[in-house]
Amino acid sequence: MIYLLFVICHFLFAAPVFADIAATKHNLSVTGPGTFKAASQTEICVFCHVPHGANPAVPLWNHLATIATFTPYNQSISQTLKSNPGQPNGASKLCLGCHDGTIALGSTGSSGTIAGLEGMISGRSLLGTNLANSHPVSFVYNAALVALNNELVNPAILTDRVKLDSSSQVQCTSCHDPHDNSNGNFLVAANTGGSLCVVCHRKSGWDTAIHQSATGPAGRCNSCHTPHGAAAVPLLNQASPNLCYTCHGAGGPAPTDIQYKFSGTATYTLGLYGTSSYLTATSHHDVSASDRAFSGSRLTCGSCHNSHAVKRRSGTGPTIDSLVDPFNRSNTWTGDGATTYRQSTINFCLKCHSGTFPPSVADPSITIAPSTPIINIGAAYLTDVHGSGSVRPTPSNPAPAVSAMACTVCHDEHGSHFTDSTFDGNVYNIRDIVDGTSFSDNGAESAGNSWPYVAPTSATGIIKTVRINPLRISSRGDPNNLYSLCGACHSKISGTSAPHSEVLDMCVDCHSHGRSHSAYGGL
Repeated sequence: MIYLLFVICHFLFAAPVFADIAATKHNLSVTGPGTFKAASQTEICVFCHVPHGANPAVPLWNHLATIATFTPYNQSISQTLKSNPGQPNGASKLCLGCHDGTIALGSTGSSGTIAGLEGMISGRSLLGTNLANSHPVSFVYNAALVALNNELVNPAILTDRVKLDSSSQVQCTSCHDPHDNSNGNFLVAANTGGSLCVVCHRKSGWDTAIHQSATGPAGRCNSCHTPHGAAAVPLLNQASPNLCYTCHGAGGPAPTDIQYKFSGTATYTLGLYGTSSYLTATSHHDVSASDRAFSGSRLTCGSCHNSHAVKRRSGTGPTIDSLVDPFNRSNTWTGDGATTYRQSTINFCLKCHSGTFPPSVADPSITIAPSTPIINIGAAYLTDVHGSGSVRPTPSNPAPAVSAMACTVCHDEHGSHFTDSTFDGNVYNIRDIVDGTSFSDNGAESAGNSWPYVAPTSATGIIKTVRINPLRISSRGDPNNLYSLCGACHSKISGTSAPHSEVLDMCVDCHSHGRSHSAYGGL
């Protein structure tokens, strides 16, 4: 009688589950719709469950447990992970009994190995024993973890479909329901536009980020990330910079083609000011394997950018939302005390270009020494003609309120394309288009002074195409040298009647980073 009551209750309460799973790949019986199915077994639940002799008793488990040792996704892999998962346990270990590929699909405790399922799982469902490329599991998700990572939702308000286990741990079953495939991939809820991801993850700045709308409602999180089988940390579909190039490349939907700038192949050996030393450099920041081969530094797009908070540059405001703090990539860059966009940009660039590498630049094998001003301009910029210590005083205006020019007025932060067959790039990362909209000049200099200016302002700006031949960057009389850059603002120095026209064919004869406004008789 008791057994009959058990059977009746089992079918009354399990019927909806039975009906759901019958049409999914988890139905391994002879009637299953998937590739893997038994030769003759008609029972559906027996592959995972048994009413007596189960191990573990909850949830009446029948499949043999894995004894594999796993490589988990943990802090040794991800610099930003705050939890530190160990070996899978609980429901995750039960799932891996099939999905790690070490035990036959038909291996059960009650029925031995079921005929037709003597082989291991394969294809996209095979996770293997290396879980370093899968979302972490078997870690405690509580208020203490949220305190360490303020971009996680308080677990007390998780939705009823996304559940933690009885030990407050995230398991495979937090996101997957093995009995219900109505949302695809056995997810507990639809993940349209990353809606399942944001149940737990609330990335700072994401609600207003350009990437949130640019990737479209069907993609968003999944446009860049994957929970299983990721190619790179943090769970990325491709490694940087190729992932970014899918949008920021030729023909991509993004407005900026950074792939072109990074695709230059030429390198330069440069003599350093005042020394007999030489520096090898490219025309862009070092992101490719070939770049790193000689510089030793290892940059990714994520070394500088916060892809979850990036916005279109406005040129105003105290922060640059798209950047990360070079000393803590988990934090958005806040300007390092700057109150203007311009100074915030300068402070960011000087985190590297002041003599040392911050943690966001991994594995540097070289040191940026003070004797290499092409890279290290930290001290020089304090007295630089365009730097934070110079405001171009004149007798009529001894203390003009002009702040330093942002580095990005002249320099392209991504690079300057150059190959052996083109002259569009240069080792100084000089912009092809000089845009003065983020720089305002007080116009103190006039035609009667030694160095008359065309003064770009935030209202008028200045846009001028500059092409620089890097092989002739110090050649006099060549219009494709640094003179064409300086002439974008200092336009009145051009022509035979300009002051000092004999030497100004090459501006850097007298001017460079580290030479103050008072040096060389006021230059």
